[in-house]
Amino acid sequence: MLDEDLIDEIGEYLGFVMWSKRDKSKHYDFPNAREEETCIPGDQFVEGSIVIYNTIALLVYKNVGCFHTFKSLYTLNLSTIKPTKNSKNQTLLSQELLIKIKMSLK
Repeated sequence: MLDEDLIDEIGEYLGFVMWSKRDKSKHYDFPNAREEETCIPGDQFVEGSIVIYNTIALLVYKNVGCFHTFKSLYTLNLSTIKPTKNSKNQTLLSQELLIKIKMSLK
């Protein structure tokens, strides 16, 4: 399957701020947990994970810290390497990323 670095690279290509790339020297919090100005909201970050749905592997990107919704921001079918028809974002990936995905799925 895909490694974490490739999942992050795909997310960054799609314009997401990845949770694993955050500045670890800062304190992050989730919505409405505190009212401190020094605290950066955790829900501005996105995390990618692989989900198996009806034997189909999907790469799903969701906000980190959003407890009010479970909708994904982007869902990629790893069999076709295209976004699913219900994906909120329909951006196609670059040729370079397509090659990397195909190589890692072998």
